[in-house]
Amino acid sequence: MIRTQRISRRRLADILHLVVALREDFGRTVDPRRMAEALHELMGKREGGLHVLVAWEGRFPVGYLMGGFTASTVHMGLVFCIHELYVSKPYRGGATLKALEAEALRFAASKGARSMEVRLRRTQRELILLAEAMSFEPTGREVFERIIESE
Repeated sequence: MIRTQRISRRRLADILHLVVALREDFGRTVDPRRMAEALHELMGKREGGLHVLVAWEGRFPVGYLMGGFTASTVHMGLVFCIHELYVSKPYRGGATLKALEAEALRFAASKGARSMEVRLRRTQRELILLAEAMSFEPTGREVFERIIESE
């Protein structure tokens, strides 16, 4: 059974291996300590800070979604921007993704956000398909958006 929750900076070490795995999937080598320090700092910012939502299978983290809030001049309100999404290979089916998606919608709405958005280059075909599967629609050259006001 997949459960989701927002984690604090104290729990960042629980998902550090997933953050590193995402970068390794893209062929990047990262120093886990430096990555942890950077994320810890971003999560500590009061304005525009980083929020991390985690999917758990039992007591093990199997995926995460990172994002932050920003003001929107289009909607005249708050927008939750998804910066990163990762699900470990054995859990890449729909249940984990749906759980993270539902938690992101719930969390963003609880903070007063009017929409969620993700920025993708048109060459990132797999990510575009993922955004479309999560009901995001292209609203600009690199912006995919999902309105959450009425949800």
